[in-house]
Amino acid sequence: MIEDGVKIITDTRNSLIEKYAMKKIITTRNNVIWGTEEVVLIQNMTTGELKLKKNLR
Repeated sequence: MIEDGVKIITDTRNSLIEKYAMKKIITTRNNVIWGTEEVVLIQNMTTGELKLKKNLR
């Protein structure tokens, strides 16, 4: 069951990265962040949570 959840998160992450042509930019203690000029994708490595946000920087 956990493997199914991990697969769903990984597939979702990979499809978003491919769709927006993101590049990995930052790795912090708990997060991996990919981004473009318009949007960023943040994955919390502890919980697996994905957030897609506007790039405000």
